[in-house]
Amino acid sequence: MRVVKVLFIPALCTVALSTLLPLGAIADGLMRNGHVAGPHTTLVLTREQREQLRKGAYKISLTPDQQQTMRASTGVTGVTKVSVLPKTTRTCTCELEDVSARISAKTIEVADSQFGRRFDRFRYNYAYWAKIKLAENKEAALKAPSKAIILRKEASKLGPDEVNRASELLKKAIAINPEYTLARQLLALNYTDYSPGKQSLIQRKRKYEEAIALVRGRDAELEKHLSYQLHLINEMIDAKKEVTEFNTSRVLKPLLKYW
Repeated sequence: MRVVKVLFIPALCTVALSTLLPLGAIADGLMRNGHVAGPHTTLVLTREQREQLRKGAYKISLTPDQQQTMRASTGVTGVTKVSVLPKTTRTCTCELEDVSARISAKTIEVADSQFGRRFDRFRYNYAYWAKIKLAENKEAALKAPSKAIILRKEASKLGPDEVNRASELLKKAIAINPEYTLARQLLALNYTDYSPGKQSLIQRKRKYEEAIALVRGRDAELEKHLSYQLHLINEMIDAKKEVTEFNTSRVLKPLLKYW
């Protein structure tokens, strides 16, 4: 699993939340030379699935056997449907989820890297960012801002190379005023979306738990978003444990480099 780094500029409200992916995203196109680029799993279509596609269906339901095959290839459980694109499709994989390509009349290739992937659309929640911006504007209009607000403003001015420093300033602001919701919101986002360096799943899990504690009972929308992301991380941890226990050589192979 990989977290894509983005700039920490909450004061401008142009910052976008990172994409939390259960599975690694491939920057290249989906197809290459008539096949799915990168690791993929070939599935044989049932007669019913072929009939659904003939009638123009965009997605098909996977049979229990097909779901088991995908679990053996990716370690992902709970995905019951995949979209089926023509093998002539030209598209990047930046926002694809549970995608496959029809290689022949009877077979599809499922992109392992996109199977079970869940694109985090919270970063496009413009109404939420508008509320953050409004709170910042109100503070900017204060003639005599408190020490906590001054520290928050200093944190908001820092760039992506000073994430740890920004976090420390926000912690100080919260220590001065534990009821400072804006500082709590920004620190929670900083913990989960701007953490520098490669982190293990366990480290990421702890960050999300800390972030949720910061906004619990204060920002229901952000708490719900963070809780869902934590749920996905826990699923990945459980899947990795299963793979280790069963020592299945193919399982999660495309993902291990991100962990």
